[in-house]
Amino acid sequence: MTRSKFDPLPIALEFAPPDAAGLNVNGARFGCGRDNGTKRHNGTDLKAPLGTDITALFDGTVIAVRNTFKKDEYVDKSLGNTIIVKVKDQRLWFRYAHLKYLETPLVKVGDTIIAGQVLGKTGRSGNAFNAPFTHLHFEASTTGFGGTAPSNYIDAEPYLKTEFLPNPNCVTNCPGCAADDT
Repeated sequence: MTRSKFDPLPIALEFAPPDAAGLNVNGARFGCGRDNGTKRHNGTDLKAPLGTDITALFDGTVIAVRNTFKKDEYVDKSLGNTIIVKVKDQRLWFRYAHLKYLETPLVKVGDTIIAGQVLGKTGRSGNAFNAPFTHLHFEASTTGFGGTAPSNYIDAEPYLKTEFLPNPNCVTNCPGCAADDT
């Protein structure tokens, strides 16, 4: 798989840092320590203004849509409103999370989508409500998400159009981050 010609957000990508107390988003990059180092962050958090379009990285099929969080409210350990896309002809899935509730969702389960197509908008659903900024939580897996099989999370960054230097923006208070492991 090569890099996409698109990023999930049509703006300059910026990692979402934790707040001053290290709460809420505890490290924006894949693999950063969370919950006092008891688990690792399974996604990449990309900072974006509320309501920013979220776009598909590759052609694929929408396999799940959750659009049930109608208002901004904190829900512990929840990704909130989400969309999962299975990439065409690949064993690769992407999950876009903390999306804004839309009266009429832009995609539905079974839709065939094309790279660059708008899927949804950034929001504050799930456990992102208390975060000091709006962000897209973006995950990749080689086995899908949920069900009876464990999700095989992988770093989504290598698939983004934007190429980041190795861990230059990993926040300093990110225990377990690859930048801190050297």
